[in-house]
Amino acid sequence: MLSRKHVADKDILRQINHRLLKASLGAHSRVTVQVHNGDVTLSGTLEYQNQRKAVLRASRSVDGIRRVVDTMTVKPATTKWRQQTLDDLEKALGTSREPTPENKP
Repeated sequence: MLSRKHVADKDILRQINHRLLKASLGAHSRVTVQVHNGDVTLSGTLEYQNQRKAVLRASRSVDGIRRVVDTMTVKPATTKWRQQTLDDLEKALGTSREPTPENKP
C-alpha cells in the first residue's frame, strides 16, 4: 500500500521483514530490505522468478511506503537441472544426443 502516511523507517523495515519471513521464500533465496524516508529498496537473490511477485506484494502492503525499488536478481538454473531437463525431454521425445564432451556421463 503506497501511502503518504508517515511511519518510521524502522517500523516499515520490521513489518516487511516479518511478512517476508511468513512468505517462506526458501533457504536459497536471500532478500535484503533497506528503507530511507519511506522509500524501500529490495535487493538480493531469488531462487525462482515467481518469488519476485510475492516479495513485492508483501513489501507494498505495508503502511508508510512511498516507493518500492526492486533490484533483486534470480539465480540461473543450475547445470545439473539443465542436464536433467534435457534428459527428460529426450526421454519424452524418444530421441538421444550423440555423445560429446559436454554431455558424456
